[in-house]
Amino acid sequence: EEKTTKLEEIASTIAKLQQDLKTLSKERSDLASSQVEMDRIRKEENTAFTETEADLKQGLTGVQRAITILRDYYGGSDQSASFLQAMNAAEGASSAPSSAGGPILRLLGIVEADFAKSLTEAQAAEQAAAEEYEKITTENRLTMATQEAEVKYKNEDIAKLRKSSSQIQSDRAESQQELDALNDYWTKLSKQCSAEVITYDKRQDQRKAEIQGLREAISTLTK
Repeated sequence: EEKTTKLEEIASTIAKLQQDLKTLSKERSDLASSQVEMDRIRKEENTAFTETEADLKQGLTGVQRAITILRDYYGGSDQSASFLQAMNAAEGASSAPSSAGGPILRLLGIVEADFAKSLTEAQAAEQAAAEEYEKITTENRLTMATQEAEVKYKNEDIAKLRKSSSQIQSDRAESQQELDALNDYWTKLSKQCSAEVITYDKRQDQRKAEIQGLREAISTLTK
């Protein structure tokens, strides 16, 4: 009875561990799928950022160059003046400096600030996204490592419990064989004892019959 109860407890524990392994297997599969999807999104985001950053840097560089040229021109730089005079000549405009330089420079300054702001925001967003990605990826790796350890330990526990169950079953089988052997011996012994009792009674009856026969014979002879 005690061994049967122990076997039932072991079977129940094994069933629970197996259910835990199924749950862990699903969790690991879901986590792996989530990581794959996150990798894909991060790659797309980084590609988009790289292209955007290149465009913003190119635009910012162009605006800054234009501002430098205009400032030099309106400030009297020969190199900038020659550049703008060539542009004006191509367009059929006067090559002399104009008071319109101030508004143009202010406009270009606004455009420069917009490019710089957009570039800074894009870089900040990329850095934040990269840091968040690394953080979650690290957490996922730790979770997966923990789950792998749990799977290992639970499988080891199942193996130990199965070994213990086999040993208990073997011991119970041996005990049953010994009990069966004792029962067989007791049955045979009981039969032998019964046979001996029956044989003794019969012998007593036979002796009584023989004595009675002798008495009758003697009585006949003495008459």
